[in-house]
Amino acid sequence: MRVIDSSSLAKYVNREPGWEEVEDQLKKGVATTPLALKEISNSLWKRVREGQLSKQYSRQVLEGLLKLRPFKVFDQETVLTAALDISTEEDIPIYDAIFIALSEKMRDGLITSDVKQAEAAKRRKLQVIYLP
Repeated sequence: MRVIDSSSLAKYVNREPGWEEVEDQLKKGVATTPLALKEISNSLWKRVREGQLSKQYSRQVLEGLLKLRPFKVFDQETVLTAALDISTEEDIPIYDAIFIALSEKMRDGLITSDVKQAEAAKRRKLQVIYLP
C-alpha cells in the first residue's frame, strides 16, 4: 500500500488542479499518518482565513473526509526516529521525512505533490508518484 502525504491529500480536499489524480490513487488504497489530518485541517483553515471558504463549509469538508476516511492511518511514532535520520540526511523538514520513513517501513511507494519530498524519496530508491 502506497503512502500518501499531506500535500496530495490537501490538493484533493481543496479541489486544487489535479485533484482527480489524487482521487484515483485513493481508490487504489493508500496509507497516511495522523500528521496528514492536521495538515489538511490547516490547509482548510488557510482557505477560510483567505476568504475562499466559509467556516461552516470547511468544517463539512473535514467531517466528510473523516467519515469517509479513504485511507488507512498508521501511527507515525513508529517511524519518528527513522524520520529524524531521513530529515537530517536529506535536509528536509521532519514533517516530510515522516511520510518517507513510513514508505520505507511499508516497503512501498510515496504519493506526493511536494517536489523536494519527491526528490528525497527517489534518492532513497522509493517509487514515487509525483502529482504536481
